[in-house]
Amino acid sequence: MTVSKMKMFGSFQKLVSLLFSQNSHDITLKPNAAAYTVDSVVSLPAVDGNCVLLSVGEAASEYLSQSSATSTYLSISDAAADYLSQANAASDYLSKADASADYLSKASAASDYQPLDADLTALAGVVGDGILVKSGAGTAVSRSIVAEADKGLSVSNGDGVSGNPSLSLSIGNLVSESGALDDKLIFGDVSDSDAPKYLLISDLANLIGPGSYGYSETWLEGTSVTITHNLFSKDVMVQIYDVATGDTIMIDQISRPTNDTIDLVASEAPTAMSGWRVLVQKIA
Repeated sequence: MTVSKMKMFGSFQKLVSLLFSQNSHDITLKPNAAAYTVDSVVSLPAVDGNCVLLSVGEAASEYLSQSSATSTYLSISDAAADYLSQANAASDYLSKADASADYLSKASAASDYQPLDADLTALAGVVGDGILVKSGAGTAVSRSIVAEADKGLSVSNGDGVSGNPSLSLSIGNLVSESGALDDKLIFGDVSDSDAPKYLLISDLANLIGPGSYGYSETWLEGTSVTITHNLFSKDVMVQIYDVATGDTIMIDQISRPTNDTIDLVASEAPTAMSGWRVLVQKIA
């Protein structure tokens, strides 16, 4: 505090006290035990944020005293003894220079490395082998390709661990059916880049013609022969004629041991060279 103007009576040695009033608080400066007053005019600087006038009473009641600091707070000597000093840090811990030389800086990480992403975190957390699939926002799982054997498919390396997954038709595992006219057959349409299509069994005859309902073969020698026609039925009619004359030949016995074969027995062998023509017709 600066006293810019003062008028006083008596010698300076006798002036030991200055009493004045500011904001209803009296302040007395006492350089020694005796108190004196002086007739004075005192000019003080403006009280603002840089200059606050306090009474001795206010300082004692509202602010930390030296005795309080000594008993309650950490002293400089305590800090030096119990806490890390700059010297300790320099000798025992990583310096800024070491960090710059040996470790990745924030700027380098931002420019050179993949930033944190929820999908990448989920990918890293997948447990088990298999094909990785994003199953949602920030989630991932492993999957495998599977097939049901009775649907005619088989799978190899379904999880892709030992090689590429492969699918194949497994007809041997299919359930055998005699077939109905409204059942469907799958085929590759060569006129449409082998696109898979289907047709009804009832339409099969219209597609491939009546030849699939019959079979013919020449019987050249011997008095018996087995004809394999592969018409998948015993409901077949058999006719035999002489190739040379065109005459119908009547034989002794015709039997149907399987759906695909007939056995023929005659009392004499066919005419040499030309033989007998055997016609087998399936009855639809």
